[in-house]
Parts: sequence; structure tokens; C-alpha cells
Amino acid sequence: MSGFFRRFILGDFGPPPPPDLPHQPAITGQNVVEILYSTSKRERAVITCDLSGTYQIHIQFWDTSDWKAGHTAHFGMAMAAIVSQTALKLLAALHAKI
Repeated sequence: MSGFFRRFILGDFGPPPPPDLPHQPAITGQNVVEILYSTSKRERAVITCDLSGTYQIHIQFWDTSDWKAGHTAHFGMAMAAIVSQTALKLLAALHAKI
């Protein structure tokens, strides 16, 4: 069966795509500092910093739940947390000891 017929007549777009690693997140009012991926690449932690110097960690997951209905897949937000200067200093101290 041709790919065109399968996709547009039957609505079958096949399996969901793998995570879109080249896509860089854009979080309003924040600069992305670093992106860390899980081994499977289906989860990522996005570390951001705003103009006041406040760091945030955004945990995202590769969401394919709309693939069959809307043919979309994207990194969805799981949670976000503000990281204090104290926590950053503690993490730096722990890293220095390793």
C-alpha cells in the first residue's frame, strides 16, 4: 500500500517519531543555560536563568499521546522548580568533592 494512501485515506501515520533533539526550547523571559537528556532521550531537564539571576529547572517528557488523533509529538512540561543560590552553592560544593 502506498504511503500517501495509508496516511491520508486511512489516517495511519505509522509509529510516533523519536524525540526531536535539535529543537531547542523557548521559555519566555529566560535564557536556556543547559539541556540534559535521559539515556532514552525521552525526558530532559532544561536549566534556565532569568535577568534577575534566578535559575529554574524544567523537567520535560516526549509526549506522543496525540499522535494518532492529531499527528503531533512534542516535549511536554512535567514540572518546573526554582533553584536557590544556596542550592546552587551546595551542588557546586558536592561537585568539587567528586
